[in-house]
Formats: sequence, C-alpha cells, structure tokens
Amino acid sequence: MNHFQSIETFARWLWDDAVSPAQIVELKVWNGEKLTWAERALWRKLAETQLFARYSPRRYDESVFIHGRQSGKSTRIASTAILWTAFVEEHPVAHGERLSILSFSPVLRQNTFQLVVEKIRSIPELFELVESDNVNDGELRLANGIDVLEISANPQYARGKTAILAVIDEAAFLHSDQEFTNNLVDLLESVRPSLVVKRGRLLLLSSPGGQEGPLWEAHRDRALNPDVLVLRAPSVLLNPTIDAKLLERERKRGGEVFYRREYLAEFTETSGNPFLDSAAIARAVVVGTTEFLPAGDYVSSGLDLADRRDDCALAHACVREVSGVRKVVVLSARVWKPDPKHGHQVLTVLREMGEDCRRVGSVRSRGDQKSMSVAEQVLRAHGVGFERVVTAGAGSECAYKTFSALLNDDRLVLPDNPELVQQLRKLEAKATDGNRFLVEGGRGARDDVAVACVQAVAYAAEDLEASPEPVFEYLDVRDHENWQKIN
Repeated sequence: MNHFQSIETFARWLWDDAVSPAQIVELKVWNGEKLTWAERALWRKLAETQLFARYSPRRYDESVFIHGRQSGKSTRIASTAILWTAFVEEHPVAHGERLSILSFSPVLRQNTFQLVVEKIRSIPELFELVESDNVNDGELRLANGIDVLEISANPQYARGKTAILAVIDEAAFLHSDQEFTNNLVDLLESVRPSLVVKRGRLLLLSSPGGQEGPLWEAHRDRALNPDVLVLRAPSVLLNPTIDAKLLERERKRGGEVFYRREYLAEFTETSGNPFLDSAAIARAVVVGTTEFLPAGDYVSSGLDLADRRDDCALAHACVREVSGVRKVVVLSARVWKPDPKHGHQVLTVLREMGEDCRRVGSVRSRGDQKSMSVAEQVLRAHGVGFERVVTAGAGSECAYKTFSALLNDDRLVLPDNPELVQQLRKLEAKATDGNRFLVEGGRGARDDVAVACVQAVAYAAEDLEASPEPVFEYLDVRDHENWQKIN
C-alpha cells in the first residue's frame, strides 16, 4: 500500500476524514513530514516552543504524546501509527524472519490492539493482507512478514522480539501488577533493546499523572533532549467535537486539579485530588531528622499488613510538648517490601514489628483485619496490644480527618522520611458512589506507610488533651467547698 505518500492522506483514508488538524500535525511531525504555515503554528502549541521557533522535519526514534482524555490518542494517533508502520512503510524482511509491532497497555484487551484489529477487519484492502488472525492470542500475522502483537505490560514479556515499533498506551499508569513486575521504568529497559536492530521507534501515549516518572521527566526536560519528540495537548485541541457543557460538568464533578490533569493535560503534583496540603506537610517535616528517639513516651503504633504484592508498614507516634505546644510526633516509620515470588513471611514481619514496638516503648497498636488473629498473638508475645480498626473507606474517616486537622493546625511533627512524606503527598480524596468517604494513594501509588502513620497519629491524638501525668491536690476532708482535682 505504498501509494500513500503522506501519513495525512493515509489517516484521512482510514478515518473518513474524521481527523482533527491537531491530530494530523502530531502524525506528520512524528513521521518527519513537512508542515504548512498554519500547521507550524499548531506544532508550536503542541511542542510548547517559542513563538517563532523553526520546524525542521526529522525522524524521531522516541516520542512522547501527552493528551487529555477523549482526545483520540488511542484511535487517531496510536492506531494510525501502527497501521502506517505495518502496511505502508517498507521494511526489508529476511527469509525466515518476522518483524514485530508491539502494542502495550496497562492491562490486556485494552484499547490500541483491539482498535487496530477492528480497523483492519473493517477495511477489505487491509484485511486481505492478513496471513493469520490469532487475536485471541494477541497476534495478527501479516503477509509482509510483520506481526502485530498485543503484549502484557510486563517487562519479561517484552524481551526477545525484533521490533520496528513499540507503542505503550496510558504509559503514565503502568505500575506494579499482582506479580510485582509491571512498571514503566523496567518495561522501557526491556523494550529499547528490541528496537535497536531495525532502528525501530518507540511511541508513548498517555494522559498525564503526577509529577514523577519517565513521562513527566521527558516533558520537564524536553528542551534539553531534542532527540525525543514531546507533544502535549488538551482534549479540546485534539478533539474539537467535545461538548463544552460536558467539560464544565466534569470540572464541577472532579474539581479543578482533576480537570486540569484529565482534560487540560497538565501534570499535577499528584495524579488525583490531594487529600493533604503539601505546604502543611513541608512545615511538619523536621528536615535532617529521619527518626525521633524514644524518651519514655506513651507510644501508639499503627500497622498496615499486606497481601502478596503490597508493602507492610509500621509507624509510631506519641504526644510531646514542642515549643510550649502539645503536638503529636511521629517517631519513626518502617516498610517491609515483599519478595517478588513469595510475598511476605507474615510471622517474620510481625515478629520484627513487635521488636520495633518494644524498642520505642509502644504497648498498643492498631491495624486492619489482615492476619488479625496472628497479629494479636505475635504482638502480645512482645507486650503489645493489637486493636482491629477499619483503615479504608467510611470507617477510616475519623482517623484521616484527625490527621488532616492536626497537620493543618501545625500540631503534627513528621520525621524526614522520604517514603513517608511522598506517600502522604500522594494521598487522594476519591469520588465514590453516594459520596462515601475514601482516601487512598493515587493511581498506582503506594500508601502503606501513610496508612500506618495515619493510624498511629489518630491513636496518639486520643491523649493529646490530657496531661502526661494527672496531678491531684488534696485538701482537708472537712473543706467540702474547695475539693479539687486538677487534670
């Protein structure tokens, strides 16, 4: 099908001209084609360049497209790129060799591969070039020696292929799967060698997440790395047919941070609606102090026990007077990482938690129902009581609001523990059916140590208004009017 001289004419043929000017510009820039004067103005917006920046057509081996939702990134951009590479570009294939186009998504059977298959089946000129249709196995073999493959976003499955194109959809949201192996950083390390032999291209597409990870870094450093094409566009620029009233309804429903991230394609500090104020967290952290030493305090502990893939966490807190004000001080926080194959040795983790509680002088702890009976037994052997509480959903509302109130009132002191601070920053208030209370880590973000910390702080806060040691003043038993008890 080499009669298509431009990816623009190919895209218009594929989608019956239902392609926006901005989508055409993205495809042409990605393919190294010349732009018209009007298209160059659009390119400057997408590339976030200076007003009079010059456009020079070139081939990019690596591209990052950051789009708002409903912008056509999976259909008009990713699918078109795959079909252009598979059917229009010429790729010499040696006898007995097969070349691959790899399509990755957060989960199998999502988005791009299925869209590509549906489009091929709907166009006779494309479908007649299919050698075998093994879609149920994630494979479409073409007569020209190219295989379009749907691959789980697991780094170990990306190895051993000779690829001419790798497309990673929703790349900002590839995180640990149940085998603890699915994440973008490791995936890229596995994919890039597959592209070396045939000088294949890598295309990452996603709506933005928080200000972290390879996509955020590519966008932040785009001026420093001209060999990577980075384009960013809000939903309405790429898809002008979106109803403005629907967008405004989404803004009201999800809030300003949600709207900026999901529809304006802006990287926000977290990938959702932050539950805690980042400035207040910064004020609470004692920089340079990773742990506060116990000093005979009445310590409360919070536990977050985990299944196979999550971390286990423990935090300790107590009440201390700081600059004349009684505050809750988080003494320390600790995390246990699971073994990738075997998960946690729960008894070992609980014993180590019990020893850590004894180290700081804690005699009481709280946690959720996971391994509850075992936790009670093991911790009791270390002189620590265990109380089961709800750590997620409506039942956790009081603990989280207590933590937030103390933080905002500057009555909370935090150690300079990077993992704890990061997880607290990433806690998000989620919208649920019936507006039920829910706070948890953002998409793909861990929250285990934050959960343990919240429970420890809420437990310790129950003693915040009480004096450390009750003081009694005894008067003459016959002086009934002046009996006093000073608390």
